[in-house]
Amino acid sequence: MDLSIFEEMEKKDLCSYIEFLLWHYRVIDAFWYINITENFDEPTADRLNEKVSLKHLNISPGALLSAMKLRKPPMKFLFMSPRARRRQPELEGD
Repeated sequence: MDLSIFEEMEKKDLCSYIEFLLWHYRVIDAFWYINITENFDEPTADRLNEKVSLKHLNISPGALLSAMKLRKPPMKFLFMSPRARRRQPELEGD
């Protein structure tokens, strides 16, 4: 994958692009959840969402931050569900 275009972007433009991508990620995730809820039920959607999240994250957020030598998450829980956030109080930051 050629990522050289990002090296040439101004910080403001790069941040704007990342914000755009993350917003779309959240919209797609929301529609996925709504679709599962409509076709099955909310508890099933919750279980599937948690199962996918746990499979996706083979490393705990705390371990990831430690490995990256970060004190707190750069985008404060952006991809974590409220339930996962409650289980990781050390990531709350300031």
